[in-house]
Amino acid sequence: MLPMNNLQRLKGNIVSNKKTFGSGKQDKKTLSVLQESKGKYRALFESSYDAVMFLDPHVFIDCNPRTLEMFELSNNEDLIVSSPPDLSPPLPLDGRNSLPDTNEFISRALIDNGPYGLLCVDRQLLITEWNLVMERLFGIGRDEVLGHRLIEFPLLKEHCEISHIIATMDGEKFPATQIEYVNLKTGEEMVGELFMQPLLEKFEQKSNATVIYIHDITERIKRDRTALNVIQHKNDDMFQAVVSGSIDAVVMTDDKGIIELWSPAAERLFGYLAEEAIGKNVYNLTVPERFRAHAAFEIDELLKSRHESFMCKVLEQMALRRDGTEFMCQHSVVEINQNGGQHIIASIHEITDRKLMESKLRNIIDSHIDGALVVNKEGIICFVNTAAKELLNRSEAQLLGQPFGLHENGKLTEIELLCGNTTITVEMYMAPIEWDGNDAFLVSLHDITLRKHAQMKIMRLNHMHAMLSGINVTILRTSDRQTLFDEICLLAVEQGSFCMAWIGLLDSNGLDITLVSSAGIDDGCLDSMTLTPRDQESNVCVLMAHALRENTPVVCNDIATDPKTVHLREAALQHDYQSQVIFPLHLDGKVIGLMLLYAAETDFFDTDEMNLLTEVASDISFALDHLEKTKKIDYLAYYDELTGLPNRRLLQELLNQALTASHRHERTLAVLSIGLNRFRYIKESVGHTAGDQLLKLVATRLQGCVRECDTVSYSGGTDFTVMLTDLNGL
Repeated sequence: MLPMNNLQRLKGNIVSNKKTFGSGKQDKKTLSVLQESKGKYRALFESSYDAVMFLDPHVFIDCNPRTLEMFELSNNEDLIVSSPPDLSPPLPLDGRNSLPDTNEFISRALIDNGPYGLLCVDRQLLITEWNLVMERLFGIGRDEVLGHRLIEFPLLKEHCEISHIIATMDGEKFPATQIEYVNLKTGEEMVGELFMQPLLEKFEQKSNATVIYIHDITERIKRDRTALNVIQHKNDDMFQAVVSGSIDAVVMTDDKGIIELWSPAAERLFGYLAEEAIGKNVYNLTVPERFRAHAAFEIDELLKSRHESFMCKVLEQMALRRDGTEFMCQHSVVEINQNGGQHIIASIHEITDRKLMESKLRNIIDSHIDGALVVNKEGIICFVNTAAKELLNRSEAQLLGQPFGLHENGKLTEIELLCGNTTITVEMYMAPIEWDGNDAFLVSLHDITLRKHAQMKIMRLNHMHAMLSGINVTILRTSDRQTLFDEICLLAVEQGSFCMAWIGLLDSNGLDITLVSSAGIDDGCLDSMTLTPRDQESNVCVLMAHALRENTPVVCNDIATDPKTVHLREAALQHDYQSQVIFPLHLDGKVIGLMLLYAAETDFFDTDEMNLLTEVASDISFALDHLEKTKKIDYLAYYDELTGLPNRRLLQELLNQALTASHRHERTLAVLSIGLNRFRYIKESVGHTAGDQLLKLVATRLQGCVRECDTVSYSGGTDFTVMLTDLNGL
């Protein structure tokens, strides 16, 4: 049993503050009693906006879900940090169980001693609960409101919207609102925060009542207003200090343009004392007559607009001094609302010298030999000189206001620009500059298109020289024609930077070309061409046929537009072949084949390139002639030129090899020496030509009489030698 002193102590320690928590082990019997409390008070307890706990100095009794949420606990047993004291079980009072009365008292204490005013309204808008805090806040007793409809009290009806109360019961949520009201008992003006929550009965999903909480924030608002007044007073002093010490003129006017404040700097700038200026129209006093209408229009536009871009605007206009002299000034204009009226504060400084310098700078930039642009921080062109207009081939109207890509400051950059149908290369240098009082960038554009073309040409010629040098080295160390062709095509691609190179030789009929070597990007491009000079064939390369017939180099510097390449254009462009050249290859003064080179650039083959490539073709022809003569010399060293038979030197080598093989394999070998009698008479009677024909005829007949493994040789004069091998089986 809980004795009365424990119950009183429990009453005195009920806490419903958000920041209060207690310790002690939960008493399970007490928790069971609380769980059997009346549904209305239990619902208030569980739906409370604040964390609520029942404590006494030794026992933790219960807490609501808001407490668990605030302390991030899974259940209320987590709050138990110590063992509870030994308490006796509850004793009945007057022979009756006192637990319901105890719960009634606890719930009542919870409602009345919370930090918030609390009233409860059901769906009929009847006030069913009104705690002591509400009595203190509004000065209305509980008995005066309980059972009455909310709409009977104008003070409550004004702040508690009926639609929100009903909607809250249906689950809709509304943010807390600040309200102002008067305590009817004391007449004191009060400020509070009002928020609502549905009152849910246990195990019920739908609410039939709304709990309205009112938190008194009157003292907090008073403190805030006091602090604001102190800050405002300090700000006024600071504002006066800033205005007095500003080097720029500071002028404040109302929405009609009447001067309300005139700083010392304004006195120095315009020549009027403050007492002379205040109360006058600012336009009549400081603006030349011809500009007054425009100046007033700009300020009117400022006042009419509420857009953020108008809240602080920089204006440049002519101003008028007391002595009648005019000067250019810049206004930084700000609109403020104070004491229920609109005011304009302008910070003004003279920019006559700056405008003069800008004018000189414009003239310097405009007369510069290179193109020059002024680009603001947003990348928009705001000035363009004459050279830039000529360089970009556009008018000033076409360029101003257009975006321009910004690059790194102080760094020389090469970029390509499209000028009409032509692409140019320029060197761009960008430096920061002040323009019309704002930060901007001066962009210098120097046309280097011709220089880049010259660099590309030098690079191409260097590639040509490297290819020529490589081919000459190949000619010196190569003794085979096929190897020579393969090396030349490879060098043309790797050293000459051509897309593809190929060499073809004429067939014996002189009408068709056989591909003998190629290198580079092909992917079947050659398969689409008919390699023949005959015009009647389809897909014939007209340029190739022309080079063969005319025995001259043929150039096509733009495959995409040349009508002679129409049959091969699609396949060539797919492989990025833009230009080509065809060189005839010669041997003994006759065309024996062609060399074709393809480049990935248009207009690749100009005079200098053609001179070098002609030299390359000439060196190749020389190499072919050299190989042919070397081959002939090698032939004559071992064969008789007239009969085509092995000579004495080759016979001696073949005989030594045959003797060695005969000894090793015990084979029989025979050598026959055959001479022609009276051959001298034949030559003398019918001539040397007839004698040569007779020798060739004898050589042919002797070769027809022996086996393939036997050898017939001609030693000169009329002597023929026949070597017969492997005679064991004969």
